[in-house]
Amino acid sequence: MKKIENLQKEINKNLDYIKSLRPLTTQELNELRKSLWVIYTYNSNAIEWNTISLWETKLLLEDWITVWWKTIKELNETINHKELLNFLYYFLEKDQKIDENLIKQVHKLVMKNIDENAWEYRKIQVYITWEEKLPTNVKNIEKEIKNLLNSYEKWFWKKDISILASEFHYDFVKIHPFIDWNGRTIRLLLNMILMKSWFPMIVLPVIRRQEYINTLNSSSKKENFIIFMLDVINQNLEDYIRMIDYNSWKI
Repeated sequence: MKKIENLQKEINKNLDYIKSLRPLTTQELNELRKSLWVIYTYNSNAIEWNTISLWETKLLLEDWITVWWKTIKELNETINHKELLNFLYYFLEKDQKIDENLIKQVHKLVMKNIDENAWEYRKIQVYITWEEKLPTNVKNIEKEIKNLLNSYEKWFWKKDISILASEFHYDFVKIHPFIDWNGRTIRLLLNMILMKSWFPMIVLPVIRRQEYINTLNSSSKKENFIIFMLDVINQNLEDYIRMIDYNSWKI
């Protein structure tokens, strides 16, 4: 618990400093959004073994240049993130509620032109390669998602938002409500929760994939995942500060 408390303090300190550097100019914001979205898209896809590189992701999202040597599935997994970015900022602008409909909308956009099972909760039992325990029984998915959302609503004003978002991520993965693409869905939902509270976009780097998987495994403890996730969030804040704090550029 001490480690969690220390990470919380670091996160809150860094977030306060970021707020002190705001507002940024429209041009600065647009450049940051473009850059972070390419980095986010590449890493979120790469965690799921998509082989499109960071440079190829930029070509697809920013320059509209196709990388024809990749599979249609990998291309769609990347191109769909262009629409997801618009959806994310529309959600923030309208201050929409995180509910079942939103979760399904995100999943539908993630899976656009890829799989016919988009939007609907799974109706069959699935098996996760790296997991020892089975995810939620199909009969209980809707109930557990409702419980997850109720818990989120209950604790939104009472619990540190970085911890709440991390717990939401962990519990969502354990439910595993869709047949596939749960990971990409929850990583965007994590950002929706955090960015509603003025966090910058959080990128979960592919170089930490194994830690990510290990701490999500049922052989580990929920506390371990929260520590991992808080560390990732804090590292993102420190990186973001280096991007926007001109004083840090001085030699």
